[in-house]
Amino acid sequence: MTLKELRSGVLVFLHEPEPGSEFTRLMINQWLNEAQHLLVRDTYCIQKTAEMPTVDGTERYQLPCDFLKIEQCAIGDDLIFPMHFGETMAPAYDDSGNLPLTGQPDKYYLFENAIGFRPIPDAVYSVLMRYRATPATLSGDTDVPDIPARHHHVLGWYAQWMGALKREDGRSAQAFERLWYQGLAGVKQETTFPGFDEPAQPRDLYFGQMGDPQPVTWRQVLGL
Repeated sequence: MTLKELRSGVLVFLHEPEPGSEFTRLMINQWLNEAQHLLVRDTYCIQKTAEMPTVDGTERYQLPCDFLKIEQCAIGDDLIFPMHFGETMAPAYDDSGNLPLTGQPDKYYLFENAIGFRPIPDAVYSVLMRYRATPATLSGDTDVPDIPARHHHVLGWYAQWMGALKREDGRSAQAFERLWYQGLAGVKQETTFPGFDEPAQPRDLYFGQMGDPQPVTWRQVLGL
């Protein structure tokens, strides 16, 4: 769904044909953006990859601006594992006690907005990082949320909850709050346990049926 379609759906169930003095376009956009950020922070449902070419002798590299959490780092088929906190504080000595230890990285650590590698790269290596990302802010009418399309309607439930609270409609607010948290739990379960014979997504009661995506089973994940 586009931002305009989400906003229109919210207005329909707030019984407002168009944005007006009670529910402005800016207000609803803010609620939808707030919903997407809350959902992503709670579920880590946006996955991206980034390729990082290393530089000989350079230990730390800037993380992507939308970085939230690392899933996996690798150089080709060689995984790069996270370092323990105590290891990151120790100098990078080699087996002979020489400083610094250089070579192909097999461990990483995070420092502020950067990722560091040990051993310190001694050549150009192509590090592939799979990570969970933060969403881009929705502003234009044709903007589409970064979360999976099958969960776009959950953002609408949050905005409808906020609208009902603003209108002091306690009964509707409770209903949309419950739907929001149910949707949030569904996204979290899907993200935490992907591919375990999941049923098709339930009907979206407030935006029409979202469609029934084919579930991915654990047998498909394992290639059986």
